[in-house]
Amino acid sequence: MGKNIKMKISIIMAVLIIFQCSTAFAAETNNIIEFDLQTAIDTVLKNSNSLKLLDEKIKNANDRYYYYCNLAIAASSIPGHVGQDLIDTGKTNDLYLIENKKIELIYPKQKLNDLNKLKYEKLNKIVDLKLNITEKYFTILSVDKQISYQQDLINRLEEALKVKNNDIKFGKSTASSLTDIELNIKIANKSMVQFIRDKEKMVMSLNSLIGKPINEKIKIKEIDIPIVEYDFSNIEKNISDRQQNNATIKDIKYLIEEAKLEVEIVKGNTNREDPIELDALEIAQLSQEYALKDEMANIEKYIRQENNTILNLQDDIKIKSLNNEICQKNLKVAQEKLKVGVMSQSEMNSVINDSEQASIEYMKAKLDCYLEVGRFNAYIEKQ
Repeated sequence: MGKNIKMKISIIMAVLIIFQCSTAFAAETNNIIEFDLQTAIDTVLKNSNSLKLLDEKIKNANDRYYYYCNLAIAASSIPGHVGQDLIDTGKTNDLYLIENKKIELIYPKQKLNDLNKLKYEKLNKIVDLKLNITEKYFTILSVDKQISYQQDLINRLEEALKVKNNDIKFGKSTASSLTDIELNIKIANKSMVQFIRDKEKMVMSLNSLIGKPINEKIKIKEIDIPIVEYDFSNIEKNISDRQQNNATIKDIKYLIEEAKLEVEIVKGNTNREDPIELDALEIAQLSQEYALKDEMANIEKYIRQENNTILNLQDDIKIKSLNNEICQKNLKVAQEKLKVGVMSQSEMNSVINDSEQASIEYMKAKLDCYLEVGRFNAYIEKQ
């Protein structure tokens, strides 16, 4: 009797443990957060340590700028002539005046330029993060679709293997006919493993961006890859805009103006016939003027090349879309043939494979174009 009671208690305990484990697993599964694209972007921007660091740098740069503004005010009140006492103590009169004018006219502008560069860097970092998360989001969706198609292929191959084994069993086929199917199953499984590994890498990268543990499971909301329209008539406007508003262009122009101003300061505050500083300043100005020409040319070249790339990708979408339509029509025809018995399941599987491959190629073409236009738009958006 006692043994029966103990046995019942043991069974009850086991059931409770299983129930608790099941409940915990269900809770863990239910706790997997589903992200849509905008939520993912918002989360990244909120948690980005690089943006937080840039905020700190901007604050420090802003403090430095106002510090040098105060120094400039103090320097402007110093007379333009320095007395005999400096000369008597062995100090160089004109170097003092030059440095004082730099404090007044150059250093505050340098600090303001440093501050603006950090602000541009933050704005551009936001653009890059948005682009990065968007690319990863749609790439994961693309791989998910490929995994789904690949699993369908494996299922069809395994079903074909069962049919073939059954044919061999009843003497309708030979064992040697299994080789091709078995090989195709191995190849398909290998591809499936690669797809799964690729997705794991991308999920880890996405987790890292979002600020979640690297190996944590996430679920992202499925959305179609948009077909983006791009207006090629804006090419000249885009080139002009980038050549005027690009942060690198602005910085180079600032350095040219700074070199010119420093030349004026040196010339206006020295009695030396050939100040040695002028050579370096003139070379610096000349170097920046050539750098400006190179950057202007690089901008035009990049934009024209990107326009050609996007045009080619849009053409590719049209071709892949047409091929996909043809394959889907072929699939419908094959399904009707299968119903009336004029097509074998093996032939049907071949048509299904073609239709799924066409769908994948069309999806990839849309994704490639969407991401490339996204990169180009990000380039145009940047400061």
